[in-house]
Amino acid sequence: MGRDRESVPVLLPPELVHELDALVEQGMFSSRSEALRYGARLVVREERRSRHN
Repeated sequence: MGRDRESVPVLLPPELVHELDALVEQGMFSSRSEALRYGARLVVREERRSRHN
């Protein structure tokens, strides 16, 4: 059975982790991982958009 995700270790500054945790606590995301996946998708989308302009 194949996996649909890969693990990508990342080190973040503590203040950014606290901000992510606050978003999770506010219910915007179910976990840190979900928040980071969302952010990664935004970066990829913006980069693709900027290449096409």
